[in-house]
Amino acid sequence: MLKELKKYLNKGWSLIPIGINTKKPLVDWKTYQTRHPNEEELQKWFSDRRNVAVITGQISGITVIDCDSQQAFERIKPIIPIEKVGIVQTPRGGYHIYFSYTPTLKTRANLQLKIDVRNDGGYVLLPPSELATAKYQWIQFPKSFAPVPEALISLLNANNSIIFTEANLQLGGRDEGLFHLAYTLAKGGMRYEEIYNVLRPYAQMCKPPFPDKDLRIKIESAIKRVGSRETSLADEVREYVNSATGQFSFRNVCNDLNIYTLADKKNVSKILNELVEEGILEKSGRWNAVYRKKISDLQKIDLSKISVPEPMDLKFPFELEKLVDIYPKNIIVIAGTQNMGKTLFMLNFIKNNMNKYTIHYFNSEMSEEELAL
Repeated sequence: MLKELKKYLNKGWSLIPIGINTKKPLVDWKTYQTRHPNEEELQKWFSDRRNVAVITGQISGITVIDCDSQQAFERIKPIIPIEKVGIVQTPRGGYHIYFSYTPTLKTRANLQLKIDVRNDGGYVLLPPSELATAKYQWIQFPKSFAPVPEALISLLNANNSIIFTEANLQLGGRDEGLFHLAYTLAKGGMRYEEIYNVLRPYAQMCKPPFPDKDLRIKIESAIKRVGSRETSLADEVREYVNSATGQFSFRNVCNDLNIYTLADKKNVSKILNELVEEGILEKSGRWNAVYRKKISDLQKIDLSKISVPEPMDLKFPFELEKLVDIYPKNIIVIAGTQNMGKTLFMLNFIKNNMNKYTIHYFNSEMSEEELAL
């Protein structure tokens, strides 16, 4: 059987054995999310006929989109590079679409779209595996796979509470659902006709069916909204920069502002570069995508004109004052492991200095009575 699996091993895929006529792994498969099985393990597993699965995600360099039905596949077909993906037909009439690893997608099920994602932490069965009904079969297996397109990422990452629940398929909820999906696809970089091809089946599913003329108006409105989003995105990035302290990276900005699409990420990069040119930001460290605010109002200090105060007259336990001078505004940290006497040290310090200075002691360990004792 190993000969049949050679093309998978040559691609660097992490394979695991699956029981005959089942989808259940025969080994602790999570181990093989971080390492490939060795030759001895492969010989042991596949010396006899059994089903086989590939661990998806970074370990194998693939992301798989699992369409439960022909209808689900037709929904995404217009927005994928069909000739540059691997396609497997599953025993129940669905399809597994193989892309190169795309880390922005998480392994999860989408019950509304009937399209699941298998990425890091997932696996899918491979041909020649079979269930009781039929076998898994390759429809096409190109030499290399394209990454998941931004439009499909946007569709799969969209807010499922708005996209075509039973409620918004009905009259009264159709407008919001269709507009949200159109906006999501437009934000992912999809063109007008592509968005129309994706939304048309949904519009026909509505009760009653959503008019074609109104659907086109929705799409046009969504595309215009994306254009205005670029302006508001600049305001969001500038507000982020104004409140930032220390260094921050391009990735920090995108994560904190929930920027996921390639188009929005390009805009963020452009906005940050504009802020550098304006003198508001400067690049920091060895990495190009790390920034910090440019400080232009630094206060000069003339050390020759500063009068140094006298050290404070403090008495520490163990006569530590003989080893160090303490000045006003200094901060002293007393650190140590549990039950090493930190509280006792502080109480002795208070006792030694309470007649000279006003002392405020905050604690969460003792009651008033205990402290008084």
